[in-house]
Amino acid sequence: MVRAEVDRQPVVEGREITLIRKDGTPITCLNTAAAGGYVTVDARLGLRLRQYTIAVQGQNLTNRRDPVTASEFGDQSYYLLPARQLMLSI
Repeated sequence: MVRAEVDRQPVVEGREITLIRKDGTPITCLNTAAAGGYVTVDARLGLRLRQYTIAVQGQNLTNRRDPVTASEFGDQSYYLLPARQLMLSI
């Protein structure tokens, strides 16, 4: 009876928090535009219950949208950091 109860308890499969820091750098070939520094936060939490695993993962949880590189479409066009993403896997 005790063994059956233990098998039913969820087990933390994995947990991870990642902080990514980027210092300010020029983002154009001619160094005419500078991007400020930023920090993004990524996190993952997973649970295992018998043969099933459930995980929640988030990227760029602070939802920073700083420019990261110049675009090929002109001097005033920049690619931004990807927006916040949340994923659930089973």
